[in-house]
Amino acid sequence: MTTTWPTFPGTIPPFADHPDRACANTDTDVFFPDGGGDNGAEAKAICADCPLKQLCADWAAQQPRLKGIWGGFSERDRERLRGSRPTPPANVGRPPAERRPVSPARLAAVKKAMDAKSAATLATVAAHAAAGRSVPDIATQSGLSRRTVFRYLAKLGKAA
Repeated sequence: MTTTWPTFPGTIPPFADHPDRACANTDTDVFFPDGGGDNGAEAKAICADCPLKQLCADWAAQQPRLKGIWGGFSERDRERLRGSRPTPPANVGRPPAERRPVSPARLAAVKKAMDAKSAATLATVAAHAAAGRSVPDIATQSGLSRRTVFRYLAKLGKAA
């Protein structure tokens, strides 16, 4: 029996066809325990004597969403070695976002700009409403959603 590699995001390992790998004639189910008390001891024992163990473990450590036993390490073992939890799926392949504190001056400037834009938009909606246009027409002409037009009309105290 030859090992067939399951497909998963991140590729097939570069050593998949290496003739010296200890897992070559082992059913892949051994390396992908389904829980229920199976901690992958059989797979880890096979990996223990493998000449490619370090290569396999290093490759697996670079694949944060990788499932199963690789190089004698389970997902949980690899998490502990990395000192972190796995990367969420939405962030796979992306560097983590850096969070910078926003200065009070920058926050005030953004709020002022938003208030100015909001005031200008309110004036536009008011002019369209005074001209007797319908909400869908105001939305189309102003580039706003109908819901936003309704909100501005509510600020103006006008029912649609």
